[in-house]
Amino acid sequence: MEKALGGSRSVQRQYILPTMLPESPPASLPASLSETTVTTRVAGWLDGFVIAENLCPFAGAAVRGGALGIHAVAGGTEAVLERLALEAARLVDADSDPEGTLLLALTDPRFEGLDEYLDLVEIAEALLDALALRGQVQLASFHPHYLFEGESADDPSHWTNRSPVPLLHLLREDAVERALQRHPDPDGIPLRNVAHLQALGIDEVRRRVRAAAIGRATP
Repeated sequence: MEKALGGSRSVQRQYILPTMLPESPPASLPASLSETTVTTRVAGWLDGFVIAENLCPFAGAAVRGGALGIHAVAGGTEAVLERLALEAARLVDADSDPEGTLLLALTDPRFEGLDEYLDLVEIAEALLDALALRGQVQLASFHPHYLFEGESADDPSHWTNRSPVPLLHLLREDAVERALQRHPDPDGIPLRNVAHLQALGIDEVRRRVRAAAIGRATP
């Protein structure tokens, strides 16, 4: 399994919702940046790059059907975990959308470092266990500074798991299973994404991401 590196830390490559990053990650989100601005930016690259490039074959239907939510979350670890617990419980509530999924966009600059972010992810996974939600809710993680083991620093493959801000992606396990069963080759998704971005080349990847950020998906 290909790994992502964060200092001495590593995380497995996710492929349910790969994400992309502009040429240079922002040093920090301005304190004045509104929640609406953050969610609009996330929605912009999701629609204009992830879906436009078919990096996630499941994202388009989720967006078109209104099943995918995007929420900005301010504050440190405690605030994020409180929100995650609330949203995870809502996600699997009997009255919730069976195809529902949620992106939590973390705006606190403390999570801009990958090691600090991975600490949060470990605690979040433990929280899902404590809430007896393991097997019902899946947690995927995406960050502006992901680097994958064995690849050069400028390899386009890193952009499959990079996001404009740190993200926690909550998914219903049963919805994931249904989506994978409908896909003819789910194991090939990450391999196809890496090959696609490497074929484009780093300059073209960056150009397309910048275009998506201002709402111009590449035909």
